[in-house]
Amino acid sequence: MAAPAAEGEVVAQAAAPLKAPSKESLGLGDLGKSVDVIINEQSVSFRISNELLFPSGQATLSPSGLDVIKRLATILNKNEHQVSVEGHSDPVPIQTRQFASNWELSSSRATSVLRELVRDGVAGSRLRAVGYAETRPIESNDTPAGRAANRRVELIMDIAAPAKPAQAEAKGADGKAATAANGKAAPANAASAPAARTASGKAADAAPHDAKPADAPAAAVAARR
Repeated sequence: MAAPAAEGEVVAQAAAPLKAPSKESLGLGDLGKSVDVIINEQSVSFRISNELLFPSGQATLSPSGLDVIKRLATILNKNEHQVSVEGHSDPVPIQTRQFASNWELSSSRATSVLRELVRDGVAGSRLRAVGYAETRPIESNDTPAGRAANRRVELIMDIAAPAKPAQAEAKGADGKAATAANGKAAPANAASAPAARTASGKAADAAPHDAKPADAPAAAVAARR
C-alpha cells in the first residue's frame, strides 16, 4: 500500500510508456499508396511529394493536395501529439517575384499545409512549420528521380513524449487541493511556495504574472521612498 503524501507534497500521475503505432492502426487506407509513412520509437512521419501537393513553383495547395491534407488531418485528430510540418526542396534555384529562393518556397509550402490542417480541425497549438530548402535531402540530387524525391513535405508527429502530460495536483497543509484566488486549482508549486511578507508581518500581494519588465524601475523607486 502506497504511503500517504507528505505535507506540501506534489502528487503527479506517472505517464504510461508509449508504444509506436503500426501502419495498419493509423487507418491510412488507400492514402498509403501516395504517402510514405516512417515509424520509429520517437516519431511517425508522413512524407508527401510536392508534385502531389502543389503546382510547380507555387505554395498554394492543389485539389489533390487539399484532399491528402484533409485525410491526414483526420488521422492527426485521433491523438494530441505535437506535429512539425517541414518543407523541403531540391537544389535547383528559384527566383520569382513571390519566392526569392528555395528557403521562401519551402517555408511557404510548410505554412500552407499547416493552415489547412488548422482549418480541418487540428489544434494550432500542436503545430509548427519550418522550411529547410535543399539542406536535408533523402536521395541524391544527381538524378531527376532523386531531386523529385527531395521535393517533399513531411508531417512529423512526436510520439516520444506523452501527448497530454498529467497535471500535477498541489496539496496544502490540510491535505486538500490548493486553490487560487479565482477558485481554480493552483499550480503544482503554489502550495509549497512560502508567502512573501511585508515589514508588518502581513502577507504581501503577489506580483501579477503579466507584469512587464518596464514596471521594475518604478517599483524600485517606490521601495526607496
